Amino acid sequence: MDKKPIIFANWKMYKTVEESVRDSLKIDSSIRNPHQVEVFILLSYTSIYAVSQALRGKSVKVGAQNVFWEDSGSYTGEVSPLQLKDAGCEYAMVGHAERREIFGEDYGMIARKFKAVMRHGLIPILCVGESEQERASGKTEEVIRNQLEVAFGGTVPPGGQFYILYEPVWAIGTGVTPTPQEANHINLLVAEVIRGLIGKSAERARILYGGSVSEENISKFLSMDHIDGVGIGKASLDPENFARLVNACIRD
Repeated sequence: MDKKPIIFANWKMYKTVEESVRDSLKIDSSIRNPHQVEVFILLSYTSIYAVSQALRGKSVKVGAQNVFWEDSGSYTGEVSPLQLKDAGCEYAMVGHAERREIFGEDYGMIARKFKAVMRHGLIPILCVGESEQERASGKTEEVIRNQLEVAFGGTVPPGGQFYILYEPVWAIGTGVTPTPQEANHINLLVAEVIRGLIGKSAERARILYGGSVSEENISKFLSMDHIDGVGIGKASLDPENFARLVNACIRD
């Protein structure tokens, strides 16, 4: 892989502010040769500012797990990309399967979030992926294509990178994974669809894989031509374990 691999943690709705600061600093201090990797942690809103301050000048960066699409307004309970940037975020995830399944976010809502994040100079992590039923019905490629077409429909803000995370719903926290070759095939599809939608601007994309990534398989996924990085959920909650996963991808 010519570009440095991207490895991020999604801590979901875990950890207090104190725990988040402690564990993020532990991760940062445990990474060998941090210039070889891009590492960030997606935090609960309550921890973002404190962790971003604790990590100032360090190698590990901070992101959010969700965002709203407007800059301000009467949207009780929501947080805007402007507020996230002000709190120290550099990344924001949009369209995670749990947001779609539990909170009813549809493709249109996710598209608005995706573009709002880019508009404010943050790096979005756009999640795409199919359910077990869709996979069993042979609809994986159709589902991925539809998700991307809606997200990239209309005008995509110019400039800045964006990340696409292929995270099959059936692999999230299950211990069951596609083979690296299968994930690589879907990531190649993602790259081709994006290129067809936005042309040369597709070069701004980094395409990642997520879903039951472990110390045993992380290097195999990252050895694939079309997998630029990985997202790690449950296995990232233990800072020592997450640091081991990062270090497994670093050359001595």
